[in-house]
Amino acid sequence: GTGESGVCRTDDANKGNYDEKWEVNEVYCKHSCDYARNCYGFQHTTAHGGICRLYLDTILHAVPDPEKRETTCQRKRLWHEKHGGGGGYNVGHALAPSRPHALTPSRPRADAASSTAVGT
Repeated sequence: GTGESGVCRTDDANKGNYDEKWEVNEVYCKHSCDYARNCYGFQHTTAHGGICRLYLDTILHAVPDPEKRETTCQRKRLWHEKHGGGGGYNVGHALAPSRPHALTPSRPRADAASSTAVGT
């Protein structure tokens, strides 16, 4: 696994809205979130052959699993956190997304394809 960051919590500190799959491993869980546009991140627990929760709300933080299981919570990075490409997830306890420095345009600008990402 990728570490035991704990169970996911959303903006109202509850368990949030999620789709749950049983008897799946962490890699399957992550890939399921990768391909689901409405997935904001996932939680995977090794209990019961693997329990995967695909979160439909923004994950703000993780807390230790109250049932003491090996559990990880990972938040999908937002567009402005990717720095011009790639995907990826944030793992840890403080998972609240950073605020964009500028408003993200609703549609890509005409010059977006020709601009070079800083720091690559």
